[in-house]
Amino acid sequence: MSKKLFICLLLIVLLPLSVLGWLGHKLSVQDRTQVQMNIQRILQGRLEDTRSQLHSILQKLEKQLLRDLRQQTFTVDALRQYTQQQPMVRQTFWLDANNTLLFPRKTQALNAQERAFLERTRRIWSGQVILIERGNDQSEVGSPFPTPRSAPSIQTKRNNQQRLPKQRAQKRFPSTRPSQRAYRSYQPPPLQQSSRQARQQRRLGRKRTLSSGKIAQMLRGWSLSSMRTAQNPPPASHAWLAWYWAEGLHLLFWRQTRNGQIVGVEIDRIILMAHLIQELPTTTHLKGRIKLRDERGEIIHQWGGYDEPKGQKALASLRLQAPLYSWSLAYYGPENDNLAAFEGQLYLNLGLMIGFVALGLLALAFYLYWEYSRDMREASQKVTFVTQVSHELKTPLTNIRLYAELLENRIDEEDPKAHRYTHVIVTESQRLSRLITNILTFSKRQKESLSLHPRALDIDELIERILEQFAPTLTSKGFTIERQLSSAQHVYADPDAIEQIIGNLLSNVEKYAASGQWVKVMSGTIDDHTVYVDVSDKGPGIPTGHKHKIFQPFFRGSDRLSDGVTGTGIGLSIARELAQMQQGTLHVLDRTKGTTFRLTLPTPQRAKGSDT
Repeated sequence: MSKKLFICLLLIVLLPLSVLGWLGHKLSVQDRTQVQMNIQRILQGRLEDTRSQLHSILQKLEKQLLRDLRQQTFTVDALRQYTQQQPMVRQTFWLDANNTLLFPRKTQALNAQERAFLERTRRIWSGQVILIERGNDQSEVGSPFPTPRSAPSIQTKRNNQQRLPKQRAQKRFPSTRPSQRAYRSYQPPPLQQSSRQARQQRRLGRKRTLSSGKIAQMLRGWSLSSMRTAQNPPPASHAWLAWYWAEGLHLLFWRQTRNGQIVGVEIDRIILMAHLIQELPTTTHLKGRIKLRDERGEIIHQWGGYDEPKGQKALASLRLQAPLYSWSLAYYGPENDNLAAFEGQLYLNLGLMIGFVALGLLALAFYLYWEYSRDMREASQKVTFVTQVSHELKTPLTNIRLYAELLENRIDEEDPKAHRYTHVIVTESQRLSRLITNILTFSKRQKESLSLHPRALDIDELIERILEQFAPTLTSKGFTIERQLSSAQHVYADPDAIEQIIGNLLSNVEKYAASGQWVKVMSGTIDDHTVYVDVSDKGPGIPTGHKHKIFQPFFRGSDRLSDGVTGTGIGLSIARELAQMQQGTLHVLDRTKGTTFRLTLPTPQRAKGSDT
């Protein structure tokens, strides 16, 4: 197998496989991204279900508290009794229509629990707490409760509605619902502040503060039930209130009566956590793990059979709805298991597809190689056959030529008809001899068995002898033969090969330049080491685009039968090959009219110097 054929067959196999592999990899990357997005949506959906479950628990708690507060008698003893009877209620409070705290207050005989409640909520009653509402970029100091009855009614639009930045709400949790904007959060400074927290508190404190003992303007608040039904729900007469104290987030729930008074409760943080945990799953068959975290990032509850390694990030996270907006859910699981299964199947399918295509391409390459080899064997058999026939023809043709020349010399010149007949026999036998010689030379070159026997010879003398052979034929066709032989040096070459080269050139002149009826053979020296031989004619010339193609095997400028030109198309190819085998060249010179072939040959000194 030749090197070019091997490279071509290799490209037939590798190029499609490379393109297919590249496209497969690109599609696999796109599919992997899509699968990641699908997995993220599934995990986010699981957290959404859990968040909805927690929200429904708070809704039930809200309805229960509304029923209890509607039936509650507004007396200190009744409120204390209600606190003792309800485990979820840590403390009750009561405001009159002017937003003055009626219970508990310092002038009353309070127990330790009530005094602790006043301490925890003193910034709320004094109006010094920072009001934070999710959904706006501002914070305001003020009261979460409605204004006194002398102010506009509850149904009127309330002023000073402030909300946290939307970017902060949407950065981590893109799904922002109306319920996330429907509560008030009060964040007093911690008992022990860091320097950073202190600076932040001072910046917030510059916005606006109210004098101690006064309640700020009424701020709008909505209940969990009203938030589900409207984009901009009307102001509610009850709401949740969230603020931070000591161990974390605390919740108040209040209700305003028709006479403008407010009664509310503080939810026990520990009992609320225990109630939520009781409602959440405890199963361990879940492949991943879901964690409920409080505002400090501490785990409140977790379930699932996966133990995440230290430092692993959550695959999905979601903040709870109001009023527990500072709590969050996080899903942990094996990062690569789902993708590994998908990628394994994807690469298996891709590998099978590439494998089948590779087998098909290999089969195609083998078929092409088999067909090529068969054609080459057939061509070789044909060449062998032609070579054998040429060998068989060469001996009798040589005898015919020899006896024809002898007969031509013995015929009386007074018999022109017989002389003409013998001349035709001689010239045609010479033509056949050159043709057979070319075929045998070409066959040997194909088999790489062609060998030459160069020696020092007089090129001018050899040219004269060749011209004597072609003179009768050329003269009979009206050619004028000119010679200018001035080579002062011998050449180092095989005389039979030189005779074959010049004979092929003169044969082409006879075939293709008959219209010019002129041929000139000139010899000379280019330098001390190179001799040239030019064969010129005044024929139609060679087109510029064919000057390099004419030396290719079997190339002919025209194959039309009407041209009256016959030949095999291997003469110039053999001539150049023989010239190169003798350290010479054969090429076409640029001429405005006609054609000139130049043969260059080395001198004996140059040839022997290159051999050493």
